[in-house]
Parts: sequence; C-alpha cells; structure tokens
Amino acid sequence: MSAATRKRTAARKRARVAAGRVKVAARRALKSAGRAAKSVAKVAAQRAANAGRRVAAQGARSAAKGVREAAQEAGTATASALNSVADRIEPTAG
Repeated sequence: MSAATRKRTAARKRARVAAGRVKVAARRALKSAGRAAKSVAKVAAQRAANAGRRVAAQGARSAAKGVREAAQEAGTATASALNSVADRIEPTAG
C-alpha cells in the first residue's frame, strides 16, 4: 500500500467519522428543539386553561348577578301581587 493510498484511506475514514458526528449533532439539535416545542406547548396550554377558568369565573359571577336581579324582580312582582290581593280582600282606608 502506498503512502498516497494510506493518506486517502485516512481522509475517507475521517470524513465518515465526521459525518457520523454531524448526524449525532443534528439528532441532538432536533431533540432539543422538540423539547423546547413541547415546553412551549405546555406553557401555552396552561395559559389557555387559566384564561378559560377566568372566563368561566366571570361568567359564573355575571350569571349569579343575573339570578340575584331576577329573584329581586320576582320578589318585587310577588310582593306587588300579594298587595293587590290583600287590597281586594280588605281595601285600605283612604
């Protein structure tokens, strides 16, 4: 085997090893990017869930307020109806 052949063989071997290193580095970069994307997705999901909870809480509060107002109006209407029934039974002097 001549010196030139050995030199070529060594260069090819280094190239194969370097290509393997590049593949490993590329895999590492892809895994890292995957982990980053996963954590970003988790944070986004958590924020969306919190926003949903806030909206639901606001809706529940406004629904409770609406129920309270409706009950108050119903109570007023009931009181008015009872007063008119009482007036029919026993008219107020005046």
